[in-house]
Amino acid sequence: MKSISEKFLLGRFCVLTLRNILCLSLMISVSSCSWISSKRSLFGDETESNEAEQRSAKLQSVPKEQYEQLQRKYNELLAKTKDNMPAQAEEGKMAPEDIVNQLNQAKENSDLVETVDVFGGEMVPKKLNSIDKRTVVAAVNVPASEIESQIIKLERAQALTAQNKFDQSLTILKELEKSNVRQVKVRAKYEIGELLFIQGEYDLAMQVFEEIIHREAFSGVVLKVLGRLIVCSEKLKLSKKKQKYYSILHDFFEQA
Repeated sequence: MKSISEKFLLGRFCVLTLRNILCLSLMISVSSCSWISSKRSLFGDETESNEAEQRSAKLQSVPKEQYEQLQRKYNELLAKTKDNMPAQAEEGKMAPEDIVNQLNQAKENSDLVETVDVFGGEMVPKKLNSIDKRTVVAAVNVPASEIESQIIKLERAQALTAQNKFDQSLTILKELEKSNVRQVKVRAKYEIGELLFIQGEYDLAMQVFEEIIHREAFSGVVLKVLGRLIVCSEKLKLSKKKQKYYSILHDFFEQA
């Protein structure tokens, strides 16, 4: 009887053990399948994400030829826009003082100095071996040392004007105004006008400047003179003269 019970218990134990082993094996296999499935899903999502990024990059990128073509069209359009912009200067956009400052900073061109004539009508291109009688400066035999001396005096007068020593400067300029060298003569006359302008004698300064542009139109200082005349007209409230000189200056730069 005892042996039967022991055999029964042993068999029972073996059955329970086997069942537990089977359950454990089943659980392990299920978890393994789940892990493999999740890993496959993970790698599959990453692959799909990479493919999506590649498609997006392809959509955003532009072929080099197409990019160069678009850039060329853009540059052409920009050039046309600049060419079509009106090049008209409006009187209210720039103060007369600014015009004068710009003219004073401009470099005098050697061709310009001898050929500018703002009251000579239409500007005619200078032809080879041609002579414009209006711009001929009579040849005067003046020693080089004398010319150099006059230039030094002119520079001294300018320095005195800058120091507000107007009487001393005017004495020198009056002497140089009688010079046989026409360029020195015109420059001296211009400095006299500047001296009067600085002292606020706009009416007298205007007379000097107008004399320069009517009698000495060959000189390059005529550009600075026009700038000063615009300011003098503004100060003296001569709107018609201001518009006249402004128009001459504007037309000159357009033709140039």
